[in-house]
Amino acid sequence: MKHTIYKAFFAAAVVAGAVFLTGAKPETIKAEQVKKVEIKNVGKTLLINKKEKVQLKAKVKPKALKNKVKWTSSNKKVAVISKKGVLRGKRYGKTNIWLKTTDGSGKKAKIKVQVGRKVTSVRFSVKKQEMEVGQRAQTQAQVLPGNATDKKLTYTSSNPSVVTVSSRGIVTAKGKGEAVITAKSKDGTRKSGRYVVQTKVMTKSITLNGGASGKKLEKGKSFGLSASVQPANASNKALRYTSSGPAVATVSANGTVTGVQPGTAVIRADAADGHSTASINVEVFCVEIANQKLIAHRGLSSEAPENSIPAFQKAAAKNFYGIECDIWKSLDGEFMVSHDSSLKRMFGYDFQISALTAEQIKKYFMINGSKVDSYENLTMPTLDEYLQVMKKASNIHPFIEIKEKLNEADLRKLVKQVKDQGLLNETYFISMHQSNLLTLKQIGGVNTTQLQYIYGTEEANKSTPVSSAVIQWCIAK
Repeated sequence: MKHTIYKAFFAAAVVAGAVFLTGAKPETIKAEQVKKVEIKNVGKTLLINKKEKVQLKAKVKPKALKNKVKWTSSNKKVAVISKKGVLRGKRYGKTNIWLKTTDGSGKKAKIKVQVGRKVTSVRFSVKKQEMEVGQRAQTQAQVLPGNATDKKLTYTSSNPSVVTVSSRGIVTAKGKGEAVITAKSKDGTRKSGRYVVQTKVMTKSITLNGGASGKKLEKGKSFGLSASVQPANASNKALRYTSSGPAVATVSANGTVTGVQPGTAVIRADAADGHSTASINVEVFCVEIANQKLIAHRGLSSEAPENSIPAFQKAAAKNFYGIECDIWKSLDGEFMVSHDSSLKRMFGYDFQISALTAEQIKKYFMINGSKVDSYENLTMPTLDEYLQVMKKASNIHPFIEIKEKLNEADLRKLVKQVKDQGLLNETYFISMHQSNLLTLKQIGGVNTTQLQYIYGTEEANKSTPVSSAVIQWCIAK
């Protein structure tokens, strides 16, 4: 009886368990898939030779699923790839090599493959080349074999401050020195060739103190030529001096000019490299200066750049009768001291004074004129700065040449500036424009005996006699 009860209980338990298992919802387990694939040891494009073998490497994430990918070629006539990623070129052409997943994730990667002829070497026709700074030349690079599929090259310079090279292989000499030019193949082979470029800086110009206007020299006196060779880093800056008339003026090897007798001689300076030359006219004179009133034209311009504060100060120290300056009006109405209307000759910038404010003009420094290298940061003086020098000088007359035609308001402003410095009675006003002098004559306080008219242009003054009509006008006015 007891045994029967146990069997019944066991059967009921089995049935209950069966009911419990049958009623439970089955759980679905999803297999992990590939998240990313890459072809990691080559770029997006690849050039190979015919019959060449290249091992491609697959990068699979996660790594555990690296066997869930396969390699394929879109054109097996051009190139084939094995199950292990060994690529082999068969014939010339293009194909795509794919790395695709086999787990249904749809992940894939591709590279473009071309079967062609790879570069075996890059050569230059020369091993060393000499160039002048500023010179340009086309490199002569040879790619082998001549029928290489991709003959494009990448050019680099080891010293771009000396030599630059463009993407087309055009070499430009920038500075003095040496640089190595390298050409490297772009087809992936990284074959390269190189050659050395040595550069030298030739002279471009020579500037002699005295310039186009020349130099006046008293008989028996000497002066040293100051020569500025450009560029400053020229490889050979040596000069050779000669005189066209040694009987009038001689010149030494170091550029010392000596007046021998009255007349005119051309002193010439030739660059040793044969690329530049410059000359000035030297007029030797002999005059009696008794009872003469000497005026320092643009200051003592033989000792300092013309129309500069040092030129005015040095002239004041020599006790001249007068010191002359030239004025132009700036954009903001300030009177600036300059012989020229532009900054080009003395400052190296082709700007008109009338187009700049006084503050803007003051930002530029003189680069030309007598002994300019002896002074630092010389700027264009204002009229007030000139007048302050004259005020400190003893018994020296200011001579102010008005270079442009001014209206009455500007001329009144000019007179006021001179008067404010206490110099109106001592000042001479000069102009080529008759209207300036007539207006000044009408302004009160101006000494009309100190108005001076310059006839014609500077060039005309040298060769054109003053007509009787002009003389009569000066007398009448």
